[in-house]
Amino acid sequence: MFFLDGSTPNPAAGAAGDALGYAAAGTTEGASNGYVSVGLSEYHGEVRLVGSGSGVVGYNTIASKSQNDLPFSIASYRSHVHATLGNGQLTADIEGNGRTARVFDHINLASVAGQSILPPTVKLGFAGSTGEVSAEHKIRNVAVRVNTGNLRVAPSATRDASTGELAVSATLTNALPYVTEPAAQLTISAEGLILSDSWTCSTTGTAACSATGTGAITGISLPPGASSARVTKTGTSPEGGSATFTVTSSANPSDSWTESLNLGSFPEAWPASEGGVVVNKNSTGAPIPMWSSWQSLTLAALSALHGTVTASGNNVVYTPTADYSGLDTITTQPLPAR
Repeated sequence: MFFLDGSTPNPAAGAAGDALGYAAAGTTEGASNGYVSVGLSEYHGEVRLVGSGSGVVGYNTIASKSQNDLPFSIASYRSHVHATLGNGQLTADIEGNGRTARVFDHINLASVAGQSILPPTVKLGFAGSTGEVSAEHKIRNVAVRVNTGNLRVAPSATRDASTGELAVSATLTNALPYVTEPAAQLTISAEGLILSDSWTCSTTGTAACSATGTGAITGISLPPGASSARVTKTGTSPEGGSATFTVTSSANPSDSWTESLNLGSFPEAWPASEGGVVVNKNSTGAPIPMWSSWQSLTLAALSALHGTVTASGNNVVYTPTADYSGLDTITTQPLPAR
């Protein structure tokens, strides 16, 4: 099994014999614009990882696993090969006789001398070859799964303790093998939120974006690796609510990542205005002293929108609804004078 540069038209297999139909041998060229292959050599009794090559150049063995190190024979049992290629690394497992062995574990292809970079697209191929001794091998039950989650978005939110203003942010990073230029596009949608149309953006490393903007958030350039872009919008959250962040890359629209943030998960309630207090989330029976002008009155007819409240002398005892965080209003009414 091998991977080729996806831009190669009409690719051809490699040499016969020990080349396993992928590598070059003498003047016989290897597989067209090969990137990497995982081959089973029944004759040599090994699993072989071979790197990139073109023509008769390259196709060097990167690693191999001897038959003696496997819990089953690759010649005697039907073998299922699971290969994962992503982020410049290759991992391969082989299953046979009901047992599974990891033969190559996160091999960093980018660090291999002479290895070409991972192309933007790849083609998957299969080949077989014989020398003086032949055997019959069948290929079946082929499955290809494409991981489209290489862009990452880490959502977060903060709330100003004095104003109650909410700031929702998304930090973007890129695990793709190419820069998401010119337009990694970010969308922040919200349910139960009131968000401003304007946004700010800050970066680390070599990422780039406009410092401020209004409307659609576009033009974010994200190189692979540790660089990041952080986009923030401000607003209010009258009922807690949630926000959903979706990142897409114009370089490859199938690469996307979606993450949701529950804005009701703040550790403390939203402080009220003058005369208000902060009550811890999921607290029970929090005493709230009343203003001095009320202290000589007996309180009655108490109610709260997001909790329960009772009178206790000149205080109000408040218990918020379970898991609620946000602004609440307590309505009080003194008993009529007698």
